[in-house]
Amino acid sequence: MFMPKRIYFAIFIMGFTALVAEAILIREFFITFNGNELTIGIVLANWILLVAAGSMIGGYAVRKIKSAVTSYALIQFTIFLYFPAAIFLIRVMKPLLGFGVGESVGNLFILTSSFIIISLLGIPMGFRFPVACRMVREASGRAAESIGKVYFIEALGFIVAGPVITYILITKMDSFSIAFLMSALTVLSSAVILSRKAIAARAKILFGISAVLTLSAILLMAGPSSYVNNESLDIQWRGQKLLRYENSIYGNLAVTERLGQYTFYSNGMPIISSPYPNIWHIEDLVHFAMLSSPDPKRVLLIGGGAGGVINEILKYPIEKLTYAELDPELIRLIESFPTELTKKELTDPRLEIKYIDGILPRRPDEVPR
Repeated sequence: MFMPKRIYFAIFIMGFTALVAEAILIREFFITFNGNELTIGIVLANWILLVAAGSMIGGYAVRKIKSAVTSYALIQFTIFLYFPAAIFLIRVMKPLLGFGVGESVGNLFILTSSFIIISLLGIPMGFRFPVACRMVREASGRAAESIGKVYFIEALGFIVAGPVITYILITKMDSFSIAFLMSALTVLSSAVILSRKAIAARAKILFGISAVLTLSAILLMAGPSSYVNNESLDIQWRGQKLLRYENSIYGNLAVTERLGQYTFYSNGMPIISSPYPNIWHIEDLVHFAMLSSPDPKRVLLIGGGAGGVINEILKYPIEKLTYAELDPELIRLIESFPTELTKKELTDPRLEIKYIDGILPRRPDEVPR
C-alpha cells in the first residue's frame, strides 16, 4: 500500500489536463471549420461520446490488468505522444484535402473528421477513470468510496483548469506550448505514482522513462514547439501571407495581407477588409438603417464596425457613435496594421468605443436615440 496523496495528485492532474485538452482542441476545430454553435456542438458531442466509450472499455479491462499504476502510466504516455499531434492534424487536414482558407465544409465532414482525430485522445482519457478508481481502491481498501473520490478530485482539477486556461494559458502561450506543458504534467503525475519503493522493476524503468520525457517536454516548449506551431500555421494558411496569429479570451484573431489589402479573421472567419472593404454590403447594411430615422443624432453599433461600417455611419451629421466591441484585442490588432480607412474611423472625435458585450441589458437613459 502506498501514499494515497500521490494518487490524488495524479487524479487532480487528470481532471486539469482533460479540460485544457478539450478546450484547446475545440478551439482549434472552431478555427479550422469557421465554426458556429453547431460546430462546437458536433465536436463536443464526439468528445463526450468517445470519453464515455473509453471509460466503458476501461471498466471491462480494469478487472484483468495486473497493475493499475503501470497501466495508468502507459495511458499517460499515449496522451503525451498524441495531444500535440492532434493539434497538428486539425490545422493541416483542410489544406491537405484541397480546401482553401475560409472555405466552408459540410456538417458530415466536421462530424467524421473530428470523430477520427478525437478518438485517439478521448478514448485513452476515458480509459483512465476506471483505472484511477482501482488505484484508489487498492490504496484505501474501500471499494465503495473509490468512484466518488476519483470523481470529486477530478472535478477539482476541472474547476482549477477553467480560469487558468482562460486567463493565463490561452493568452500567454500558443496551442503547441500548452499541449507540451499538459503532456509534461501528465507524465510528471505518472512519475510521482511510479516512484514508490515497493514498485516492480519494470515500473521503475517506466519511471526513468517518464522523467526523461518530462524533461524533454519542458525543453520542447521553449524552442521546437514554436517551430511546429509556425509550420502548421503555414500549411493551414497556405496561399496567404499571415502577419499575426494570436488568441484572446474571446477567440482567435489573425491578420493576412495580399497586394496591400489586410484581412482580419476572427475564429477563422474574415470579418474586416481594409483599405478596400466590401462597400456594396456595407452600404446596404448602414444606409437602410440610418435612413429609417428622419434625423439620427446618436447611434449604437454593436460589433463589426471597423473596416467601413463606422466610416459610412459617420457620413451622416450625427453627434455621437457608440461602438460596442466585445474584444479589445481586435481593436489593438487593427491599430497595429493601420490603413487610411481605419485611421480615419478610429480617430474621429464622434466615435466612442465601449469594450463590452453589446447584448447586455441597458438602462433606458443609456440607449442611444
